[in-house]
Amino acid sequence: MLRSTFIRSSALAAAAGGFPLLARADVDPPFFSIFQAANYLGRKLPPYRVPAVDGGVFSPSDFAGHVLYLSVFNDTDKDAGTWLTFLMSEFASQGKVVRFAAVDGWGTEDGAKSLASEFALPFPVGIESQAEMKKRSDWNATGLSFEWPLNVLLDARGVVLDVWAANQDGGLKARLQNLGLDAEKA
Repeated sequence: MLRSTFIRSSALAAAAGGFPLLARADVDPPFFSIFQAANYLGRKLPPYRVPAVDGGVFSPSDFAGHVLYLSVFNDTDKDAGTWLTFLMSEFASQGKVVRFAAVDGWGTEDGAKSLASEFALPFPVGIESQAEMKKRSDWNATGLSFEWPLNVLLDARGVVLDVWAANQDGGLKARLQNLGLDAEKA
């Protein structure tokens, strides 16, 4: 069963039959934001690469062959530390069966690096910066509505299984079970 439970639809989204796309035809190559993950329920994400806090490049495709829990947080959100503490507890309980990664989806490079260091995040952290989002998409015209943090669960082939906001039902183990995945062997 595939689920997307984080979206509060705007009139634009409802009229378009779902989540409004951020892609623009005049950007080469077409711009994809992780915030569009709900558009890909049951399908593979398009190529997605962003800078990583370690100076490298981050891509969900780096985790091919493994279930991936991707958490998108905002380093400028006052509750980012609370979320990262929770994320670390999820990693402690499920990190042996599910791969973890995070993306700072609306912050700054310095902020993302600082939080990754402060919380000693043991998994890759990418940066999809606010400046880049504003530069490459018409953010205000999208009708986009979501809550921080955004969570995306991908199967071993990179297919989007679930997208949800942090304040919605259940932890990762419960979500895996709801999808019919063995939380001990995902």
